[in-house]
This record gives sequence, structure tokens and C-alpha cells, in this order.
Amino acid sequence: MYFRLRPAELTDAAQLQPLLEQLGYYRSVEDIKMTLNAIHTIAGRVIVAVVVNPAQETTIIGCVNAFIDVRLASGASGEIASLVVLEKHRGMGIGKALITEAEQFLEGRCQRIRIRANATREQAHNFYGACGYRKQKVQKIFVKRLENT
Repeated sequence: MYFRLRPAELTDAAQLQPLLEQLGYYRSVEDIKMTLNAIHTIAGRVIVAVVVNPAQETTIIGCVNAFIDVRLASGASGEIASLVVLEKHRGMGIGKALITEAEQFLEGRCQRIRIRANATREQAHNFYGACGYRKQKVQKIFVKRLENT
């Protein structure tokens, strides 16, 4: 199977929706479009892996988000998030290609790259370890919903 990587476009939102659902995030196509715009505004990037079929239709089979996160305590770090490959296409090098592309995007913009992974995603932990990432710490995330948004 042949795939290629490219930056995501707003017109990709509908195909990104089922990928995000595999990660457990149920978002509308409009929300995804707004998020793609926001990521572009902060000079981040969403990269997609696409397969072109004989009818010249492109199908998105994976994605990753790369951006710079700046915190007072730790400074600027590159961050890789939302990495997912459609289940039937896993194990073919697509995830590794997406990670490499995200790292290339972040190169020169930061001195370190972080990846956060849900504690229950052990296969992802093994994959990131195989890509050269090492567990640094374990955290709990606290969320408060704002009423007026």
C-alpha cells in the first residue's frame, strides 16, 4: 500500500472525525474545522497520511498534531498529540512516518519534544518507546467546564 503525508486542510475535517473517535473524542465536523483553524493560527500543524485509490480519491488513514507548548516552569517544548492510524492500517509504518514528520516540523523550533498518552494505552506507550521517547513522569489531569463557552 502506498501512502503519502501532507498538512491537513479544512476539507479533511469529515475524514478526521472517525480517527478522533478511535481515540475516544467525539467531535462535530464544524468543531474539527474550528480546531484546525486554531492550530494553524498558533503555527502548529496537523499532518495526515493519505492513500490514493485507483479512482484518484484520497482517504485519510492517520493523523498527528505537532505544536509548541510554552509553560512558565519548563519553557518551550514541542508536543506531539492526537496520533492515530486507522486500526486496519496499523503496523505498516504509518505511525512512525507521522511521528518523523511531526519531529521534522518541530525541529529548530524547540529543544525537546513531549508526547502525552493516556495511561490505559499500553500499545501506544510501547510504540513511543520504540520511537526513542522515554517516560518522564505520571500526572493526573483535572478539568473544569466553563459555562459561558
